[in-house]
Amino acid sequence: MVFEEQVSLEVIAPKQGLSQELTLFERVANNELDCALTIWRCSNSVVVPYSISQLDTFSYAQSCLTHKGWPVITRQTGGDVVPQSPGSINVALVFKLDKSNVSIAKSYQALCEPIIHALEKLGVSATCSALSGSFCNGDYNITSNGQKLVGTAQRRKKVKGCNEIAVLVHAVILCTTNTYELWSIANEFYNKCNIQKYIEFTKQTSIWELTSDHVENEFELMKNITRDISDEIRKNMISKEVSYEIQLQKEKSTLCHSYR
Repeated sequence: MVFEEQVSLEVIAPKQGLSQELTLFERVANNELDCALTIWRCSNSVVVPYSISQLDTFSYAQSCLTHKGWPVITRQTGGDVVPQSPGSINVALVFKLDKSNVSIAKSYQALCEPIIHALEKLGVSATCSALSGSFCNGDYNITSNGQKLVGTAQRRKKVKGCNEIAVLVHAVILCTTNTYELWSIANEFYNKCNIQKYIEFTKQTSIWELTSDHVENEFELMKNITRDISDEIRKNMISKEVSYEIQLQKEKSTLCHSYR
């Protein structure tokens, strides 16, 4: 089993981060890798699913926000509009499941459980639930005390030459302060795109807002949560007893780190 891990908190262009995810996804789908993890963060941007980019109003909205310093980028996973900034962390997990064992719940659980466990280490109690008024709302939001911390999305593809499915599960985690600017930009995009949606500012929170009384600074927080999520996912990927039943052979595992 080959588990490749790419973890960096360097601020990169959003297209670069999304390209990293798709490259790993294609390698798993081509049976070159068993599973992979990438964690990254990017400059200010608004990331939208392909379906929104097909709207007649999209080009106008994209032009308006790009002029304000918020380029609009299209991604291949589902979900909804997600504003990005260096205060957010993106986590993408790619792995294979047997066709007979594939479900939306199992796929999301593979990423949501490690994130929830990592949050517990920081003293944050969280769970998965839908939350009306939150950004990119879905059943597999990660929330705490009625506010959203993490948005999720996924994509699937048949693995070449076998009876398995490649799954890409993505999460964006709100880590630091000043999230109000994110929702202002997202709501402006909805308005310019003539989409009848509105993100309620009070329905989201950040890890910093929940932990600032006992964490030294915001970047230290980001390093801690990145490390803990990486550790939790790696532990699950090489364990035969993970709750979502991904059976990997620990004695054959190879771990490739690329911390920067």
